[in-house]
Amino acid sequence: MAKFFLACLLCCALFANTDRRNQASGELQVDDARWWFMKAPWAKMAEHIKDEGCKKAAEGLSDRLDRKVMKDCADELLAVIDVWDEHPASGEAKAEADRLVEGIAANEREGCWFPPCDFCSRQISAFRKRLEVWAGTQDFIGSSIRAVDPQHWANEMFLALFQGTGDRSHGRLYRFAEDELACAGSESLMYWSGLSKEDRDTAKRVLSEKGVCARYLHPDTQVGQLLDAGDVDALKDCPWGVTKPLWVSTSDALAGAISQSIEPVLIVISKSSVEAVQKTVFWVAEATSVAKRPPRGGIRAASLDDGLPCKELMRAIRQRVEGVDWWPKLWQQVPFFTCADVDSVSSL
Repeated sequence: MAKFFLACLLCCALFANTDRRNQASGELQVDDARWWFMKAPWAKMAEHIKDEGCKKAAEGLSDRLDRKVMKDCADELLAVIDVWDEHPASGEAKAEADRLVEGIAANEREGCWFPPCDFCSRQISAFRKRLEVWAGTQDFIGSSIRAVDPQHWANEMFLALFQGTGDRSHGRLYRFAEDELACAGSESLMYWSGLSKEDRDTAKRVLSEKGVCARYLHPDTQVGQLLDAGDVDALKDCPWGVTKPLWVSTSDALAGAISQSIEPVLIVISKSSVEAVQKTVFWVAEATSVAKRPPRGGIRAASLDDGLPCKELMRAIRQRVEGVDWWPKLWQQVPFFTCADVDSVSSL
């Protein structure tokens, strides 16, 4: 508990002392001041601190763990960070990300009869590089984040996506990108299955004319735009076993990000049977995410195929929701969950 309290106070002190670190991103091998101080090996780093009071503070032995002490020690502690600039986690994250990509490439080579066969690993590598470039463009003005090493941060996000271990982007990958519709914070997340790109574009246009600002995970979010790049191509050359953690991770993060929105979530399905729906990303990843994080703005669904009327679709979705680790009390806050049978996306 004392270490946690120390970490919080150190963050406050360093945030106040901005002149020392008003330099380009990449000098401090961290993605978040809080993360750094919780992970930093202060007992070992304390040997570099000359001032005895600050040394004890770093070791968690000081009797006065107040803001003044931490502020007085800020220069000492920043000097230590300069000494300890290369945090071990930076190299570890890169090495682990390298191993992940190489493992995918090795699997491709193993069953390859007519090279080249490295289509998936090339798309994965392109996504990783674009993620690193994106990380270098982020602005942290007004936040507690002091400086970022784009490569380290990108590797952490990359691993979290492909290992299914949560969001390491601080929600930034799941912000909706600006476009001509200019929703101004009133976006309605739209899940779909069985729609062509033309259908999806038409659905957005039709709903926009009705005052509904529909947005897709891909390509309307920051991560969606990275996936939509030509050399990444939504990882279409990768097997489901490789991409499933990514789609589950992104679905969970986005569902959590919009769960408190007052705008309804939209679901548009164009499949001929429940069995066909059960083989989709919507069923495996997105429906599960909605089940765990029900939207307070309600849910409006639509079925575009006569072979799967709303009655059957709603029954299947309900069974899916009740089949995961869900919270009934959260669903009591959902004002409505409706479904309409429509002939085409133009009728949405």
